[in-house]
Amino acid sequence: MARAFSLVLFAVALLQGWCAYPPLYYTQPKDHTDTNSTTFSQLYYEVKDHYIPNNHCPIFIYLGGPEPLQHISGVTDLVADLARQNGAIVYSLEHRYFGQSQPTADLSVANLHFLTVDQVIEDIASFARTHMSPDPGFHNVTLFGEGYAGGLAVWTKHKYPELISVVYSSGAPVVASLLFPQYDLHTTTAMGPACAQSLRVAFDGVYTELKTNPTFIKNLFGASVLTDTEFLWMLSEAVTIPVMNGDTMHSPCGTMATAVLHRYELMEALKYYVVKVFYPTYLSDVGPVVYSSKMVARVQKSLDTAPMRSWLWLKCSELGYAQVNPGPTGLRSSMIDEQFFAEQCETVFQKGIWPPNVKAFNTKYGDPDVDHTFYMYGAADPWQWLGHTMTTGPTALAHVAIGNATLPAGHGFDMKPFPHDAPVDWQNALWFASQEIFTWLH
Repeated sequence: MARAFSLVLFAVALLQGWCAYPPLYYTQPKDHTDTNSTTFSQLYYEVKDHYIPNNHCPIFIYLGGPEPLQHISGVTDLVADLARQNGAIVYSLEHRYFGQSQPTADLSVANLHFLTVDQVIEDIASFARTHMSPDPGFHNVTLFGEGYAGGLAVWTKHKYPELISVVYSSGAPVVASLLFPQYDLHTTTAMGPACAQSLRVAFDGVYTELKTNPTFIKNLFGASVLTDTEFLWMLSEAVTIPVMNGDTMHSPCGTMATAVLHRYELMEALKYYVVKVFYPTYLSDVGPVVYSSKMVARVQKSLDTAPMRSWLWLKCSELGYAQVNPGPTGLRSSMIDEQFFAEQCETVFQKGIWPPNVKAFNTKYGDPDVDHTFYMYGAADPWQWLGHTMTTGPTALAHVAIGNATLPAGHGFDMKPFPHDAPVDWQNALWFASQEIFTWLH
């Protein structure tokens, strides 16, 4: 109930935000390595509600991740609280190749070569230079990011320590990794043994039907557009994404527990959960087609599958993060292996794109020694396995929050509107982070 109330408040604030804070656009070069490059308009929002006018005003930049920018930071979130404490202006910056921030006419392979971590870091640095304090001795640019965007914040400070003063990184992977079996292993453990076992029984029923009547079973789940392996991948995502997010309201565990209690057929319960809960909550705009390589291979940037295509490009070409089956203790089918992701990348893009050179990426950026950085993770968040979870110095601090059964600390828990009955360890962790950031900025 508390989470539902929190989400309602977030929705109201979001609607109010679109009215109060009009979209703005910053001119970026398509290619930062070419002085004659064409340009594109990068969407951003500005919140000056907490601004204290002077030349030393701190600048907070919330970095959008691999999706259209859907959140105006600095209104009802943690960034707003920190901006209030520090008199900061808050900017929300959309990621290139997502939403309205499109450098090219379409998402063809030739055009996606301008979608790299290096180019994104240069976008951030250019925006920061333009918007920071004019006083050369008092820049105070702070970056905020969740998930991959939190990694971007760390990597940007690593490359430009003289430009970026402070980073708050939430649930961030800070290294590239070809394979990521810990994702499934961690979420399976986080959901608890009873839930995991009921899902295994349901999946066994799916596997049996898929061998004898694949058309029937995929139609039953409204996923006829998917190949058999894509269908199994989608099912594994459906039962682990809410757990990763600490989203108990939309977790499969409630549905499966009810089915066990009343002795309902578990595969039927899984079908009900996927179609009636997962699709509307997490795939409301597109449905399961985002898991179809054939559909994601389309290059038009106006399509609902465009964000998936851009994010997949980053993973196939640089970051990896293939969430493969971890063995018998996980939930994913053994068919979800490296070969599956290699074929996905080559089907959607081109032969030879996989594997990405994650060793070269990590040599350049991987988990750098960055000062004045606060790393926050939730205990239910599997991305901590690729993150920075240990404090390594007086200004390189890390914390893993636990939460409780009702409000588990999931991925990016700290970047959402704070529930009124938040667990004490959440409150303590964010209070500690706010005090450290205030000290670093002043």
